[in-house]
Parts: sequence; structure tokens; C-alpha cells
Amino acid sequence: MPQQRLLYLCFFLSGAAGLLYEIYWAQRFALLLGLDVYSHAAVLTAFMGGLALGSYLAGRRGDLLSRPWAAYAFLELGIAACGLFIPTVLALLAYPLRAVYAATDAAFWPVTLVRFGLAVAVLLVPTMLMGATLPVMAVALRRGGDRLGEVVGRLYAINTVGAVLGVLAGGFVLGEMLGLAGTNLTAAGLNVAAALLALWIGRGAAQAAQAPVEASVAVGYDPLDLSPVDPESPAHFSGLRTGIAAEAGVRPDAHGHWIAIGAGLTGAAGMMNQIGWTRIIAFNLGSSTYAFSTIVAVFLIGLAVGATFASWLMKRWRFAAQPWAYACLITAALSWAVMLPLGRSPSDTAELLHYLVVDQKASAGWIFTVGGLATFGLFALPTIALGMTLPLACEAYAQSRPGGTARTTGAVYAMNTVGAMLGSAAGGLWLLDRLEVQGLLHVAAGTYALVGLIAAALAWRTPPELFRPVVCAFGAGAGLCYLVFAVPWDRQAFLFGPFLLTRVTDPPAIVYHHQGAYGTVAVVREPSRTPGARPNTALIVDGKPDASDTFDMGTQWFSGHLPLLLHGHAKDVALIGLGGGGTLGASLCYPIDRVDLIELSHSVLAAIQPPDGSPGPFDHINGRGLNDPRTRTIVADGRNHLALTDDVYDVIISEPSNPWMAGVSYLFTREHFLGCRARLKPGGILCQWLHAYSLSPREFFRVLQTVDAVFEHTTVWASPSRDDYFFIACKEPHDATERVAELMRVPTIKAQLDALQIRSEADFWGTFLFKAADLRGRDLGAAIGVFGELAPNTDNRNYLNYAAVRNYWKPSDMDFYEVLFRNASLPEDWAGALLRDRSRGAEVRRIIDVQDGYRVMDWYEDDRKVYFALAIRALGVAPLSYVLEVRDVIEDEERLARIRSDAPEAALFRASAEALLAEAKALSDGPERRQKAREGRLYALVAVEAHSDNAAALLLLTEAQLLLDRPDEAKATLDRAAERGAEIPANLRARVVDALAAGG
Repeated sequence: MPQQRLLYLCFFLSGAAGLLYEIYWAQRFALLLGLDVYSHAAVLTAFMGGLALGSYLAGRRGDLLSRPWAAYAFLELGIAACGLFIPTVLALLAYPLRAVYAATDAAFWPVTLVRFGLAVAVLLVPTMLMGATLPVMAVALRRGGDRLGEVVGRLYAINTVGAVLGVLAGGFVLGEMLGLAGTNLTAAGLNVAAALLALWIGRGAAQAAQAPVEASVAVGYDPLDLSPVDPESPAHFSGLRTGIAAEAGVRPDAHGHWIAIGAGLTGAAGMMNQIGWTRIIAFNLGSSTYAFSTIVAVFLIGLAVGATFASWLMKRWRFAAQPWAYACLITAALSWAVMLPLGRSPSDTAELLHYLVVDQKASAGWIFTVGGLATFGLFALPTIALGMTLPLACEAYAQSRPGGTARTTGAVYAMNTVGAMLGSAAGGLWLLDRLEVQGLLHVAAGTYALVGLIAAALAWRTPPELFRPVVCAFGAGAGLCYLVFAVPWDRQAFLFGPFLLTRVTDPPAIVYHHQGAYGTVAVVREPSRTPGARPNTALIVDGKPDASDTFDMGTQWFSGHLPLLLHGHAKDVALIGLGGGGTLGASLCYPIDRVDLIELSHSVLAAIQPPDGSPGPFDHINGRGLNDPRTRTIVADGRNHLALTDDVYDVIISEPSNPWMAGVSYLFTREHFLGCRARLKPGGILCQWLHAYSLSPREFFRVLQTVDAVFEHTTVWASPSRDDYFFIACKEPHDATERVAELMRVPTIKAQLDALQIRSEADFWGTFLFKAADLRGRDLGAAIGVFGELAPNTDNRNYLNYAAVRNYWKPSDMDFYEVLFRNASLPEDWAGALLRDRSRGAEVRRIIDVQDGYRVMDWYEDDRKVYFALAIRALGVAPLSYVLEVRDVIEDEERLARIRSDAPEAALFRASAEALLAEAKALSDGPERRQKAREGRLYALVAVEAHSDNAAALLLLTEAQLLLDRPDEAKATLDRAAERGAEIPANLRARVVDALAAGG
């Protein structure tokens, strides 16, 4: 009846809720158990194990239900109740987990086993309820003579369509709009809606609910005749005992266990295919939340279409084992066939992304839409074929072993889910580590071929005779696809992810390469483009360079030196993330007692320090720090370790991968920073790395504000790379002036700092930018907002997890650098004293040199040097000596032309600050030069002269502030100059008045 058909809508809502729960539980359990692959496997195994057990138990009793829709409604209400209760349970589980972690000293396997037990304990009840819904719903809908495979196919399809909606909504919309808690509530709401709808439908279906459950096979039916079976025909319900048994001469129950085993094997193969295909597409599009949501949605759409087709096919085929054999063999053939385009996918994806990002300036949403369509085009046929296998197996099992609807559905679905669980655990952990991705896909395709042959053998004696040559042809076709398409992949293609938009012209030498459970990890050596320079060695994880011994050295070494210099007396250090080991090597230069290195990936450890003890590719930057007796290596999620351990540290250095990588953004949330604070000793320091490239100004300052809200004292420092920054956070202020000077004279420390062009205290303090407290309540512009009023980045509302992905392909925002450096200042406790001590002019010059260097991009080197000269000149420090230092710039006519084409060289040698100021104004004439000034070329000048009482310097500062469109500050500076007896030029006063009027 029509109302009864609305039960399919219930199952649609149930599918959407199930995927929302899976998203929510995966992230919540990751926060509790860690982001490592074994913790994820524990959660997935518990999830699938519960589904299988629930399906099996429901199958045992489901056929006895007189009101199956009511039972389904109570199952949905139970799932909703569990979903609402689980957050409280997870919060309580942190206590026993901490106790085990401390008792085992963070030993890997004991902790992993406990995590598995906890995951099973929490997820068993709700997942059992989820697993029971399919058999119960099949009983409710199998009325009027429908074959079991038809019902299961339709249910599977509609549930999967709901799952597609759930994964797209959860991955792209709800997670950011409502947060994790809101996503969980939405899922519970869908369960309640499905339950109420089922109860309402059931009120009008009481009579239909009492109808007997019928058998599933039509007999006297030509499989080549595509006319529908008469559902009222007695032959339709006669079952296998008068069908296959009579015609094929086999015992009715003989084949059931083989079909159940086949269903389990196809479940395992499907999961292995999904793992392998996901790894390749994530390599191409980047391992972000959006990429994974896109991949899962594409996979589910194919399954839904396949299940729908199988349901339609069931009405037109007599013996289900025959189409099941065809579906498995077709899946095997297509799985091998897509290996050829998969092997070429990195280069093809690179061209597509280059067109979208570079040529079309497409948004991230459009990029993932096109990427999803391309992915579906690649995997549509194999996933459709894969989606056919479960409904066909269910019907074949019903024909082989006639029984109740729930019992048959529950048994097959349970076996399929158990297979998927084993495929996830064995394939995703053990096989992937040993066979890599292509080997895993070979195993999956071979498993489908094996099940296809088993199904063909079971149906071998069934009519018509045409089946035998046809199935042999299908088997031969699958073998031919293996021979033709399954060519070995080129490892060079799987080094740099296409999402980087990097076109590699000269293939690098591969030092290490492994595709395993922990991702694709490689170490490559690239020839230098500069004659005589040493090659660049890079660590690449999942297609993204995570460390190198050239470009990243400023960040790697300085992230170790900066907090240890500021602390001065650190003994215990925690380091999150190994990278190339540069930060570890820098930390070990200091007189510390231990470094707890917390690294998530076994593969990264093996790449940096080979297990056989041979030299590692980064030994020259890390000093073989992993072998240092002070180093304790902990293979774990860094955040999880800090949340569970009782150890406390003087310094915590958090230098993870980029926050747009899936899961990494949880190392930038308030809860993580609170965990760091709890693990710091009195006087301890947190050093948090964050990049500025491919990140919006709003998200950068959101993270800074989140740190500042947790710690009393937060400062921002720049690395020598200029695009990387460090937040130094502590509970108590530090006075490290004397200790910095002492430690910088230690030979091993001095050698590394010299290599970073930090050769004096002035160089070191020149990397300081500002205090976060100075920004509180300040409006940083429309792109950012008021600092202190931004919503914090939290576990529940992880804005960075989504915004970082959307901004990845956007060009760097120069307004961000303007905001960052507009607020720059010098450390008051040390550099301010230097500025007042004119006898230390050389140190002042070095501070200005270094600080201004971070405000000027490399391609404006000439402008930078001239502005240094102007700033020094304004202070009256070494008025001519520094100008002479830039003489090579001034005397080079080509460079001079680039700096300013309308002034003679001699102008730059004028002795007075007023003449130099005229040059500064000339440099800023025109829209292009004025824009350069607004992008930060004069910010160091403003910061330095703010400490000066020199009348000439104040006049120069007034001019600089006018150039930067800061008329209020220019007026205040001009008043200060007048108070000190400066003769104010009339034109300067008039310009200030005009600027104030224009601004007002």
C-alpha cells in the first residue's frame, strides 16, 4: 500500500543519520583515543562489528515480529538515545584511559588494546541497533510477493542515498555551521523523525503486517524473458526445493554456506577497494575534510545505483547466483581496468587543477565539485557493479537456504559486514603496509574474481545452458583486464600531490618511498637550480613536503631555538611532530635532560632514521637526534599524549602539518591549548607554529586569539622564512635578556643560528613582532574584525578545519601582511633600551635590519636597503656609515632605475634627514610605489622612531605615517615634535590638516 511504501523514506532518514553519526563518532573518538591509524581501526572495527552482530541477532528473531514497523521505530529511538548519551560517556572514559596510559608508560600495544575495548564498549549498543534495522525493515516491507533481493536492493539503495546526503551535509555544511554537537543532535533528530513516521505508517498497515512472509523465488520462469513475474503466481513462491533442487539436482541447503562466505569476501574486497581508491584520490586532491567527504559521497552514489539496478534485475532473473557471478566478475574486471587511469591520475589531476585554480581562479567549492564529478566518472562503473553484489547475494542465499526474511537478510548482511570489518583491519593495516596501494587493489580485484568463480560454480548446472559459456567469457574478460590494464605504477608520479600545483620538470632521486597504513611517505633529493649549491632533500607525506634541508631550515631550527632561548633553563621538552628532525636537533643543542618526541607515523620515523642503523637522509640537520639518549620516542598522537600523560614540561613545541590536512586542525583548538597549559611546569613555555601562506588573515588571528585566551602572556615571532610564525605562550612573563646572550655563545647553538643569519642578540630580538595583549579590543579591519571578539577555534566549532581548506588555493593576502606588520613593535625590555642608548648604534641597526627584512618581500630587496638607511638616518645613528653600506645598490644604475628612475644617484648621499625623507617620498610616488609603502615598507621605520625623542626623527615619522594613511598618529607625532622645539614646515602641517579632514 502507498503508506507502507513511505517506510522507504524512514530508511532514507536512517541512512543520513547513520553517516552523520559516523562523522561525529570518528572525530570524537579521535579526540579521545588519538588520530593514529590503530585508534581509527579500533573505532571502525567496533562500528562494523556492532552492525554485524545487530543484523545477525535481528535476523534470528525478526520473522516473529507481528508489528515490524513498531520494532523499527523503537530501534531508531534507541539509536537517538544512545547518540545523545555518548558524549557524556566519552567524557568519563578519559579517566580510565589516563590511568592505563600512566600504568603502561604509554606502551603502544597495551594502550591500543584498551582503546579497542573502550571503542567496542561505547559503540556496541548503538551499532547493534543500527545493524538490526535492515532485517526488521525487510520484514516490514516484504509484503505482496516481493522477492527478498528486490526488497533488500531497494532498501540498500535508499539507505545509501540518505548516507550520501548525510556525508555531504556533515562534511560540507553542518560541521562548520552547527559544530560537532549540532551534527550529533541533527542525527538524533533524524532518528526520531524516522521513528515517528514509521509509527504513523504502521497505524494504517496492521492488516498488511499480519500477512504471511512468502518465499523468494519464482519457478517456471525463463531468465532470458524480460517480462515481469506475476506476483500472484504459485510458481513465484515455490522456492528452491522445487526449483533449483529439482532442476539442478542439488540438495537445497548445500550452497548456503558458500554464498555466505562469498558475501563476506565481497564485503572485504569492497572495503579494500574503498581504502585504496580513497588513498589515491586524497593524494590528488589533498587529505582534507572536504576531499574525504567528496570521495565517500562518490563511492556511496555508485553503491546506491548498483543496488537499485540489482533490485530491478531481480524481477527478470530466475537464479540469483547467475547475476551474482556476473556482477562479481564485472567488478573484478573494472577494478583492474581503472588501475591504468589511476596510475596516470596525478598528472591528469595536476592539469585539471592548474586549469581551475590558475586559469579560472575557481573557488574551493567549485574545485571539489569538479573533482567529485571526475572521481565519479572514474569509479562509476566499478562502484555500481560493487553495489549490485549484496542484494544479489542475499537473494541467492534465500534461494539456496529458504527461510524467513529477517533470518536470511540478517545472516547475509552480517557476513558482508564482518568481511568489511576484516577488510578494513587486514587490508588497511597489514596488507597495505606490505603490498602498498596497488597491491591492495590487486587483492581486492582478485577476491571479486574468486567469488565470481564460486558463484559460477554454484550456478553451473542451472538453466539455461547459455549461462556457462557467457560466464566463462566474463571470467576471461576479467583476466584480460588484469593482463592489459594492471601495469605497475610509476613511483615518481606519487611523490608530489597535484593539489600543490607544482610542475616537476626534473624527476628527483627517490631516497625512501613507502605507501602504507600511515600514508605515502617519501624522501627525495632534488638537484639544485643554483650552480655549486647542494641538492635539496625533502620529506614528503601524502604528497605534501613536510620538511627539507634548504627552504624549511629557518622554521625547523628556529622553532627549537626560540622557546629554549627564551626559557633559558629548560630541562624537559615535548616536541609534537618530527618532520626532518631539525627542531629535535636544535633542541638537543641545549643542556636539557630529555626530549619527548611525539610522532604519529612509524613510516616517518623509518624515513628519518632507518631501522637498520644506516645514515639517515637528514642526519646533517638533526644530528641523529633520534639516537640521542635524551630522546624518548613516543609513537602517538601529540594532542592525545598531552591529554593522557602525567608528565610535565618546561617547553612544549607544537609543529604539526598544515591545518587544512584532515585532523591536524585539532592541534589548534582551545581544548588542545588548555591541555598544553596543564602540562607546563611553572615558568613553562608553549611554542606554537602557524603559517601565513594559504591562510586567511581572519583564521590566523582567530588561532592567535584562541591561544591568547588560554595564556596570560602571548607574543608573536617571525621565522627566517618570513611566511612562518610562532606564538610564544606562557603563564608567567619571562626576563631572558642575560640568558639569551649567554646561550647564543654556546658553539653548537651559535653555529645553527649563524646559518639562519641570526648572529647577534639584535638579530634574535629582531624576529619579535608584537604582544597579543596589545591587539585586544583593536579593530584589525573588515577581513579580520575586532581582536578578542572572534569566535574561538574549539573542538566543537573547528572553523580552521574548513576555512583552511577553502583558502588553500587562494593567493596570499597582502592585506594580511599589512595588518601583521602594522602592529609590529620592538621588545620593550631590551630593544627599547638599545634605542635610547645611542652608543649601541650597531645593535640598533641590526634590529632595524632584521625587523624590516620581515616587512619587505625578497623581490623588493633594493627598496628595503634604502628604507634601512632612512630609518638609521632619522635616529641620528651612524648617519653616513650605513648609507655607505648600501653603496653597491646606489651606484648600480640598473638597480637605481628599479628603485626610482627620476632622481640622480647623488641625491641618496645628502647628509640631512630631510633630504633622505625627500627620497622616501619620491620612492612612494605613484600608485604602485604607494601600494608598496602600504604593504609594509615603512612599518619598521614607524616602529623604530616611535621610541625616539629626536625632533628630526619625529618629523620623518610624521611623513611616514602620512604615507601609511595614519593621519591621527601623524598629528600626535607632529605635536610631539613641536613640544621638542622642532621647526615645523608649513607644508607638512598643512598636509596633516588635509589628511585629517579627508579621513574625517
